[in-house]
Amino acid sequence: MAEGLAAALIVGAASAGATAYAARQQNKAAKRAMLSAQNAAAITGKQVSQSAALEQQKNRVRSQQVIGRLRVAAAESGLAEDGSFLDLIEQADIDTAINTAVIEQNRQNQLLRVQSGLEADFAQLSSRIVSPILAGFQGGLSGAQSGLAIGGSIGGGGSYSKDYIDASRTTGSPDTRYT
Repeated sequence: MAEGLAAALIVGAASAGATAYAARQQNKAAKRAMLSAQNAAAITGKQVSQSAALEQQKNRVRSQQVIGRLRVAAAESGLAEDGSFLDLIEQADIDTAINTAVIEQNRQNQLLRVQSGLEADFAQLSSRIVSPILAGFQGGLSGAQSGLAIGGSIGGGGSYSKDYIDASRTTGSPDTRYT
């Protein structure tokens, strides 16, 4: 009986410690993965914003080129910048504003997609985080149960009487009495 209890305590304590340690290591790994996901999202967000800024700059340059050509054409034709040329210049400005707004909306949508992906990663990684105390307790119970089973097999577990063990040693014939 004492052997079974001792085995249960030893195996239970070892199992509790190992399980709690494994839970802490798993939590650390999940937190590192969260940090990596957050860093990747920040880098992607920065790249999206830089790309949008470049597209907006290209859009402004194209618009200025169109307006410049229109002014050159107006000057070569001897017409003042009014009438149809002024309407074309205003349309170029409107087109630039629309294109800039579309680029900005696309940038915001891409940033929302990055944020959504990050939140999904966080949710998945958060599900891996466990309480080391609870994990240790569960491991301790499992280990204690295993320890009782081991201890029962070491000490005979009370399945046979002491007379059976003594009789089999002295006479060489097994005694079939059970307790």
